[in-house]
Amino acid sequence: MRIGRCAWFSSALIAATGCVACGSPANPSSLAAQFELRITESPICKTLTAGTPNLRYGFFSMSTHSLVRAGAAAAIAAGVLRAASSFVAGAGSETQRQALYVVIDFLLLLGVIAAFAQNHRSIGRWGTGGFLAAVAGILLVRSSRAIPGVDLYPAGALTVAIGCMMFSAVLWRRANGSPVVPLLFAVSVATGLAGQATDRAQLFVASGVIFGVAMIGVGGQILSTIERPRRAGGGEPEHRENQNR
Repeated sequence: MRIGRCAWFSSALIAATGCVACGSPANPSSLAAQFELRITESPICKTLTAGTPNLRYGFFSMSTHSLVRAGAAAAIAAGVLRAASSFVAGAGSETQRQALYVVIDFLLLLGVIAAFAQNHRSIGRWGTGGFLAAVAGILLVRSSRAIPGVDLYPAGALTVAIGCMMFSAVLWRRANGSPVVPLLFAVSVATGLAGQATDRAQLFVASGVIFGVAMIGVGGQILSTIERPRRAGGGEPEHRENQNR
């Protein structure tokens, strides 16, 4: 039941992430900062499908800031669920556990992509390599049972952690990121390797919790980077553009 509740809670987090991060569909911002998706009116949330569609503006519109903010919320949710799942690893059925892990990996992927999208111009080759390693690691984790008799999960989990460590370390050096985040990823990697070497379950739990805390830090760092220019310049760039017209 505990794992079932975690799966239900993770679904609620995904819904909340999409809801709190959307902009105002009835008031589109600049064309350069818009992504459009034409859908029919939703009977569940009419706010998402408000407005009149035309060549410029579909029913659903979200600014780049809102998309990155949604990725930050996904990173925080992934961190919370990853830390919580470390304590319920043996609870529930195999199907319930795998469903929870799929949700965590999906949120983790969104968070990593959001961090890269926000900083891709300043992270250079090492940061891009860390991003690609994290994405490849997630794919390895999701493909851990693709080859019979070969367990790709340990290699995939290690690749994700190392990729996130590389990426966040570059952010710290080049984009004024926090040094605590790459340090937490490094501690998570070291703890996980020690757990594999000694076969101690407590170290695996500690590694998962530390990784989750680091991902929460990634999400918080994304949000702080978004808010910094808004506090300095009086709002998002596209909103200021509309005010100047």
